[in-house]
Amino acid sequence: MSAKKIISILVALCLLVPLVGARNTNAATVFADVPSSHALYDEINYIKSLNIAGGYNEGGVLRYKPDLLTTRSQVTIMLVNARGIAKVKKAKSSYTDVPSGSGLSEFVEAATAKGLLVEKSTDGKFYPNLAVSFKDVSLLIAKAYNLEIEKYSTYPVPFTWIKSSDSYYKYVSALYYSGIIDENIGQINPNQNITRGLFSLLLARANSPTFRLDLPIQGVSGPEDDKVIGKVEVTVDNLNVRSTPSTSTTSNRVGQVNKGTQFNVYEDSNGWLKVSYNGVYAYISKEYTKSITGGTTTPTPTPTPAEPANADTIGRVTVNNLNVRSGPGATYSSIDKLNTGDEVVVESISNYWAKISYGGKVGYTHKSYLKLINKTSGAIKNRIIVLDPGHGGKDPGAIAESATEKAIVIKVGNLVKQKLEAAGAKVVMTRTGDTYPSLQDRVKITNDNYGEIFVSIHVNSAASSSAKGTETYYSVSSGDMYKEDVNLATKINTQIVTNANMQNRGVKQQSFYVINNMIIPSVLVELGFISNTDDRAKLVNDKYVEIFADSIYKGIVQYYGN
Repeated sequence: MSAKKIISILVALCLLVPLVGARNTNAATVFADVPSSHALYDEINYIKSLNIAGGYNEGGVLRYKPDLLTTRSQVTIMLVNARGIAKVKKAKSSYTDVPSGSGLSEFVEAATAKGLLVEKSTDGKFYPNLAVSFKDVSLLIAKAYNLEIEKYSTYPVPFTWIKSSDSYYKYVSALYYSGIIDENIGQINPNQNITRGLFSLLLARANSPTFRLDLPIQGVSGPEDDKVIGKVEVTVDNLNVRSTPSTSTTSNRVGQVNKGTQFNVYEDSNGWLKVSYNGVYAYISKEYTKSITGGTTTPTPTPTPAEPANADTIGRVTVNNLNVRSGPGATYSSIDKLNTGDEVVVESISNYWAKISYGGKVGYTHKSYLKLINKTSGAIKNRIIVLDPGHGGKDPGAIAESATEKAIVIKVGNLVKQKLEAAGAKVVMTRTGDTYPSLQDRVKITNDNYGEIFVSIHVNSAASSSAKGTETYYSVSSGDMYKEDVNLATKINTQIVTNANMQNRGVKQQSFYVINNMIIPSVLVELGFISNTDDRAKLVNDKYVEIFADSIYKGIVQYYGN
């Protein structure tokens, strides 16, 4: 994904008001370059209806020009209009390059008085035609809309390009937790100048709940009590709480707690405890905690009736030191350990727990750490496979010409589903129509349905139309047997490249939210570049849609058959 999602949305709105020109206030106006079929038609006309922005009248044709870069003057005018800030006239301009008495001067002075400017120089100039970066826009919108900047200043965000120590971190986080940006938009280069289209899309989301994305985790859709596996108490002062289970960086620190602090625990893996902190998931070192007993721990769960697995199902262990327990749950005692490559017979499966036998022993283990292999029946029979067509609903994804990412990937995803089910798999879709499940929803859907592998389907975009080809991503996170991710990604990527005759951009590591928050084998597939003429011709062609779908299907079958 990366920068492509910015290019995907840069098709949206723009500022327009050639700084001081008269604006057409007819809300029904349809811009020549944004017809009613445009993915962001509603947002554009919303902005227009409030006189936040107008359009360029060129020879009697009104255009919106969403692809042009946003300038400091345009951003200032739109923010002042959107927030209803009174314009300020000054006899002497605060900036040598913005003449007093000009229409722009009144907007600039008003924004200056409200602290809604990002200083760019100390030479007394405003630089009205200078393009504006993504980080600057995050700051301006967060301030203009009085978002709870300090509240979210330590919350974890799924963006790899910004550290918690960055002075802009709190503004980016505020936009994320307010439903204005998501993982896709957030992958842009923070210093990249943004289009008027993207700025106006963000402004529409900031200005109206109608256009906001589903809120990310902040207690509303965060840790759930019924997923608690235990409770611990911290045994030292100044224990770091981290957004990821790693001490290799300081940028993932989201807070510190002292001795006696208690946490609900949701996962225990590789020396790290996944806990609830400020309404979101976080991680602490298990070494500096003690389990709370005496009736305060979560009761041992009552096992649900087990579904018999096929008699020929074996499980190949994908991690070292895998606990074999006396019952189907993390609170049961550990009776043995298994290591990578060990094979067991899978007697039955109940939710995430597999009853296994090996070497005359019987026990239970978490099925996510087993590659389930059918020895005689079809390779994917009874496997629970989660397909995630990206974007959807209000989020069109990448756009070029009249094609949208969300429409392409849902067609491919539904075809993959049909093929997998015909082969006996149990398929879970994060969406089957034009809806927008949040990133957290997609992870939750996977967990709630006890998924065994996860495949997210996307198309790419880039600033350069020469960029083309297929690439597939995996992530590395706590408890994640990433070598399985690489195996699955390689199988799918190779099938697509070969069958659809695509340029091979390879298998790559990237911490995209939906694959970074899974412990099951999870990959994110970028079929091709919608911004490239050759790739786009295939992406919108039903013949190639079938080939893409069949390639993903064959890659999954090959993964399980290996």
